[in-house]
Amino acid sequence: MKRLSIILLLTLTLLPLRAADEARSAIINIITYDAAGSILGNGYGFYITEDGTAVAPYALFKGAHRADVIDCKGKKSQVYRILGANSTLDIVKFNTTAKKPQCLPLATAAANTGDALNLVFYTNEKKAQPLSTSISSSAPYEGYSYYTITAPNEEKYFGCPLIDTEGRAVAIVQKNVGRDATTAYALDARAANELTISSLSFAVSDLKDIRMPKALPNNESDALTFLYMMNTADSALAMTAYADFIAAYPDNADGYINRGNFHATHGHYDLCEADYEKALTCPNAEAETRYALSKTIYAHAVAHPGNTYNDWTLERAESEAARAFALQANPLYALQQGNCLFARREYAQAAQRYEQVCQMYDTLNGGGGASPENYFFAARSLELAGGDSLRVIALLDSAVARCAKPYTPATAQFLIERAQRLAAAGEFRRAVFDYNDYERAIGADKMGDRFFYLREQAELEAHMFQQALDDIRSAIALNPAEALYRIEEALILLRAGLFDEAIKAAQNTLTLLPENPDCYKIMGIAHGELGHKAQAAESLNKAIELGDETAQPFLQKYQ
Repeated sequence: MKRLSIILLLTLTLLPLRAADEARSAIINIITYDAAGSILGNGYGFYITEDGTAVAPYALFKGAHRADVIDCKGKKSQVYRILGANSTLDIVKFNTTAKKPQCLPLATAAANTGDALNLVFYTNEKKAQPLSTSISSSAPYEGYSYYTITAPNEEKYFGCPLIDTEGRAVAIVQKNVGRDATTAYALDARAANELTISSLSFAVSDLKDIRMPKALPNNESDALTFLYMMNTADSALAMTAYADFIAAYPDNADGYINRGNFHATHGHYDLCEADYEKALTCPNAEAETRYALSKTIYAHAVAHPGNTYNDWTLERAESEAARAFALQANPLYALQQGNCLFARREYAQAAQRYEQVCQMYDTLNGGGGASPENYFFAARSLELAGGDSLRVIALLDSAVARCAKPYTPATAQFLIERAQRLAAAGEFRRAVFDYNDYERAIGADKMGDRFFYLREQAELEAHMFQQALDDIRSAIALNPAEALYRIEEALILLRAGLFDEAIKAAQNTLTLLPENPDCYKIMGIAHGELGHKAQAAESLNKAIELGDETAQPFLQKYQ
């Protein structure tokens, strides 16, 4: 009776001969290679679809630059694209150049403890039978099942499938890393369904560690995002991705534009132009293509002044941007025109174009749509063109008004730019307020001596003497070797009416600058205000002797 039970079990678990042959035909030997072409790894996997898609252990592919696939009949093909990878589950999915290979469909449900299965392994022996095994335990893992099986823990089985009597792959055999383990593990084969390439796959370390071409995401938008975000340091992988996108979406100009820009960064300008010419033939893409071409030529012309490729000049860049704008009144195109004009030092025209950009953005967004940068570019261009300083400040006011409060380090630059223009225009208190906001945004501990000196200058003119004195002393503490700051300290004390302290500060500075006329003039004026006529005359005469003619009126005043 016991013998009959064993015979029945074997009958139920053994595959029919034809099914066994078909299953064995789906098993593949995989050889991976490093960058130098040396063998990196040798292992096994199996096809899961008729289009040549297969799965194998991830560890076999880590660091690989290419891989060959050999089926049980000795027919060789190559791994074409990586379709997904997970190092934690130790599984990788890929497609190959094989044409309609025998495959094993994946099971649709998990196996149960005690289930009897067949382990099909790689062999050239035509009469070889699968190894009968069973699941001794099952545990959930990352949404799938992880099995302990009765099959030996031997390398020749790793990556091979466990199949049921219907020829479906239920699990993938994996190494049992337990100490002195004699039986293997197996991963639920359905995990292969989750291995995909997405728009964010460029950042997945498991995929980056496989140095082979990756498939693009199936969705056109996601595929384009993948192109934008991928690491282009490996030229071969980048060029493969561009070619795949163009082959899949030949009417999408972005594929040609991206590849063209890649060519430009590597100095292949002729190839870049050829790709842009193709992009210009894509439907409804001329304006965007000419804008992109303008940016590419602009970057080249700025980086190679006087040594550009063919007509890749700032004039050509501006012309392409203008043609784009004529086709479509997009503020981005006008902004690019402004950038080209600014680089050409055509500041008046650049200012007009930048102001047009501000107006367009504000109109498009119902007011306030322009960025702080838009208004700053307009202000800087107008300033360099010799425009009205009050108009420059008004444009900077608009820039600052578009900065959210509290101000951040990213927007603080607009504050200090306005502060300097306000000080130059005599609006010293407003300048001080901007300097204060700048300090709060950046952090007091990050301010250098130059900042404290600039703010002190505005505070002094605004008669904010205590603040000015505090700031110049902060500048001195940060840069004690700068004599100008010490002279400025004495001047503040003089302006504040602290004449004795002004004299002392000037005398101390003379120990560093014994022939400085400013120190003598400050001492002379302070002595004069204190009624010390002889000392005032002595100091002022010394200042005049050292070349400061502005001391003469004070000498006359205190005689």
